[in-house]
Amino acid sequence: MLARTIDNLATSVFAPDGAKTFDRTFAVGKAADMVGVTTQSIYRKEQEGELAPQERTSTNRRMPYSLDQVNHLRGIFKTLPHRDPSSEPVVLSWSSFKGGCGKSTLSVHCAQYLALRGYRVLFIDCDPQASASMLFGYTSTSSEQPSGPSLADYLEGDIDDFQQTIQRSHFPGIDIVPADLFLTNTEYQLAHDVRDDPDALLRLSTGVRSAWRDYDVVVLDPPPALGFLSISVLAAANALLIPMRPSLIDFASTHKFLQMLHSNMSSLASASYDFHHHFASIVINGYDEQKGAHVEIAHTCEEMFTPSQLVPHFMRDSAEIENAGKELKSVFDLQGPVTSYETHRRCISYMNRLFREVERRIQNTWQARSTRY
Repeated sequence: MLARTIDNLATSVFAPDGAKTFDRTFAVGKAADMVGVTTQSIYRKEQEGELAPQERTSTNRRMPYSLDQVNHLRGIFKTLPHRDPSSEPVVLSWSSFKGGCGKSTLSVHCAQYLALRGYRVLFIDCDPQASASMLFGYTSTSSEQPSGPSLADYLEGDIDDFQQTIQRSHFPGIDIVPADLFLTNTEYQLAHDVRDDPDALLRLSTGVRSAWRDYDVVVLDPPPALGFLSISVLAAANALLIPMRPSLIDFASTHKFLQMLHSNMSSLASASYDFHHHFASIVINGYDEQKGAHVEIAHTCEEMFTPSQLVPHFMRDSAEIENAGKELKSVFDLQGPVTSYETHRRCISYMNRLFREVERRIQNTWQARSTRY
């Protein structure tokens, strides 16, 4: 019944024919700001013939720009933030073994923020719940077979070519490997395979590296557990973000997660697995400064962790995220607010501040040395 409801919602939201589209456009001033130039610079390129004039409406108003057109402008002005080919992509996992911490929502918005900035992004959903995939327009249910080879097929060794699992998403600049419920079986298959072949835990890492030359950042959304599938994600990642709600229970759970993470990574490193992460940082999510418990937990974290261990910009609680989710959309999918203008503006401001810091850390990894366990 619930699956049918989701499918019906997907059909009504993702037009035409259930295919989700990215309809946001950007006025010339916003496009210029995204490119990092002035509007006069764009007009000058048009006058000089280096850039085709933007189409106009029947009332002679300049048409807004699509994200693809913004990226074309970035190419003209040489402001695309692509990594140097000599630097490896950042493979960023949003990891936690506690459900409800918001990792899927954060990972999707992080990937989309980076795409809006002009990065080439591969998003890999490794969570059988497929919440992130739903935000990208994939709504397979338990009764449906995925179209084409799936991530489960690759991780279970049924196919050898990881790139067969990659699909183009509705969001310009993002390709996706969607998840489905068949990944539930993959956990058991990996547990079986690793007894005879310890390198089974490296299948995802091998697959990511076979495809990453086309991307600047790979974003991973693992399941909320610390099983074999999650360890495979940790092996593939070279950077970690750990979302945490500002409550005592979540704080205790995150502390346990960090202890188990260090223990497991150390054990695997001693068994000749080569794990390295450029950074591993906690992200406080759902923060409400009007709640004393939130303020107290956040203050405790600021005292316990260094700025490199705790992202200093918290993702605050916002009704805009939940209301956008009711339409199976992210906040970055929206052309305008679904709540109020001020709520939408604040939510975008919170996200931009958080992900700008993540972007800074990504940029730094292309010059910095890795931290090894």
